Amino acid sequence: MKPPIQPYKRSIWTHDARYDLPSAGFAPQESIVIARLMSVDSAKKQVPPIPPMQLLQISALAKKLPPAQSATKRDVEDYLSARHQLFGAGIAVMICMLSVESNGDYPPMDRKFAAGMRARGKIDQTQESSLTSPSDTDFAAVYVEKIIPAWHESRLTRTPKEADDYWGSSE
Repeated sequence: MKPPIQPYKRSIWTHDARYDLPSAGFAPQESIVIARLMSVDSAKKQVPPIPPMQLLQISALAKKLPPAQSATKRDVEDYLSARHQLFGAGIAVMICMLSVESNGDYPPMDRKFAAGMRARGKIDQTQESSLTSPSDTDFAAVYVEKIIPAWHESRLTRTPKEADDYWGSSE
């Protein structure tokens, strides 16, 4: 008996070829079927997927940012403000996409990562709350002042995935 198929990879750093698109594109009818079934998938999971064209917008925005260590709070706020015009894109998703698109120059962010930063003494409880709040301004301040420097320090001896695992494992 075959092992069950994993529905998705559990790491933003691992490419899942099941989501690759054919280089020749889709026939018009296939595009209609894919869009219809993505809508059903979204409705059943109650999680809105980011539409493909908006993923390209996020990638373009991410690639316009300066290197992480020279990024300002305003740079990060401006990047995050685009999410208000994008379907299904929250702060953690936008930041993780930024991290992947920058090849790990920018740190990822989620609840476990924030908790790991606090557990290792890099941020306090108030700052951790800012990292999980819906405020672009509060998030950007802590991200630029505390998270980016700690991330880059940990990246001196680790790959992006290893650094992500390191911070996310200490909650």
